[in-house]
Amino acid sequence: MQTRTALAVTFGILALAACSSTVVRPVFEDPVDAGILVPPPVDQTDDGGSLFGDAAPPEDLSPKGTWTGKVFTPAGDIPVSGALVYLATKKPDPIPTGNYCDTCLQLEKSFPQTVTKADGSFELVANRIGKQFLIFQKGQFRRIVEVDVKAGDIRVDKADSTLPRAADAAKGDQVPSILISDGIHDDIGATLRKLGITPTTVVSDSTEIATLGDANNLSRYHVVFLPCGSCVADGTQDVADDTRIKGALRDYVTKGGKVYVTDWKQGFVSETFPEYVEFAQARGCSGGGYTVNAIVKDQGLDDWLRGQGHTNFELKANYQRINRVKGIFVADADGGAGATKLYQPKVWMAGNESGEKPQTLSFEYGCGRVLYSTYHTETSATAPLDPQEKALFYILFEVASTCVVDPVIPR
Repeated sequence: MQTRTALAVTFGILALAACSSTVVRPVFEDPVDAGILVPPPVDQTDDGGSLFGDAAPPEDLSPKGTWTGKVFTPAGDIPVSGALVYLATKKPDPIPTGNYCDTCLQLEKSFPQTVTKADGSFELVANRIGKQFLIFQKGQFRRIVEVDVKAGDIRVDKADSTLPRAADAAKGDQVPSILISDGIHDDIGATLRKLGITPTTVVSDSTEIATLGDANNLSRYHVVFLPCGSCVADGTQDVADDTRIKGALRDYVTKGGKVYVTDWKQGFVSETFPEYVEFAQARGCSGGGYTVNAIVKDQGLDDWLRGQGHTNFELKANYQRINRVKGIFVADADGGAGATKLYQPKVWMAGNESGEKPQTLSFEYGCGRVLYSTYHTETSATAPLDPQEKALFYILFEVASTCVVDPVIPR
């Protein structure tokens, strides 16, 4: 086994423009199951049935060696599950710098490709000799490493398979553009810093109307964070009721944007996307915090957490409650003219407080998605990442890296 210690690096990760032909992305064909489209191995025994004796011989795509390693978050300490890893003979197109509809496209079948396991590990069989690009992708993160493939097995350096902290056009590193409305109660910025992620723009709670009500401004970002802060839609402050904000957020999500809301900011969900969630208190922010034992509802998330030793933990600092998720009917392209099908938000985490209730959920709207949790992302700005921070990181990355099959538009 050789150890790969010096790969010439050009960096980049997972979202290509909808017009690209080199992306494989996870898909929510069923909102309860996030899979990934990975083409089957190329049949290397077929010579194409050439009718001409002087036709070029088929390319030798026999195994040349196995490449192994692990993909990590930008901070280099948390494994990334479900990241795409592949070898390509050409660089992928750059990720769009702003909001876009990320449709699902296939990689070229001859490119060796795989998806990381729950522990972040991967195993990739090279099938060409010579200079190529080793690509790691998750969400709008991409790292591209220029490599010279030779026969033999390779262990990829951790430095090469760690997602980038910042964009670097010269190297090829790409990261998502992130807007945070700085909540005074849930310091999502602290969690992002622990993960090695730096937001693009941070604005204060007091400027939300001007910031969120401008559709052109929102279109600059891949993800918008609205963490718990001042109360919205409580009769004294009508930020979430503002028609400009509701229109701009719906436009942003419809075109592919990802919005992440926590706790007392529930008004941005209940007022802007009322079809999806029944809150115990859709307006206002009264009542104290509570803690519940976490019930993990997604198998991939459960496997990932268990791999890090988190089997039983609590969801702390909840200040809102969800009664239930609501089903909506959307067009069913496979059912014929006028056919509809039921779509429901995906519940990732639940808690048992007088019966099991959703605590974290996500739903699609147009080409984009909304993620909501009843609890704070961070419970301490300085302590190591706790299970609920890790869980929300995983969910956010899954939501952000899932491409669109059929846009969901409430009828």
